[in-house]
Amino acid sequence: MKLTSIILWVLMIVCIVVAALSLLGDVHNPMLYTSYILLVIVSIIAVGSGIAAVISKGTFKNVIIGLGAVGATVLVSYLFSSDQVLPLYGDITSATSRISDVLLICMYICMALAIGSVVYSSISRLLK
Repeated sequence: MKLTSIILWVLMIVCIVVAALSLLGDVHNPMLYTSYILLVIVSIIAVGSGIAAVISKGTFKNVIIGLGAVGATVLVSYLFSSDQVLPLYGDITSATSRISDVLLICMYICMALAIGSVVYSSISRLLK
């Protein structure tokens, strides 16, 4: 059995146990803390695999292009965002409102690009 398969099974079992604890027990927000831990683990794996790909294959130019695209998406999101705090938001600052607005707009851009790429690939496949 490969190491990645073992890690996958261990993480799935941990998630099932945490979900059962949060549904059945009096533990406070174990799923929240588990998701924080999994986010850190996945981030480390993503960065590590990206560095390993650049080192082994020499695809530094493609990595820079990808990072530039992400940076451009965040910049466009920031330029379109607003720091206006509406009364229904509760007790938040204008900086928190700006950050949430940037992240929402960034998600909308990524979602539109994903849907557009699926539509483009379907249409180009039909036309061939």
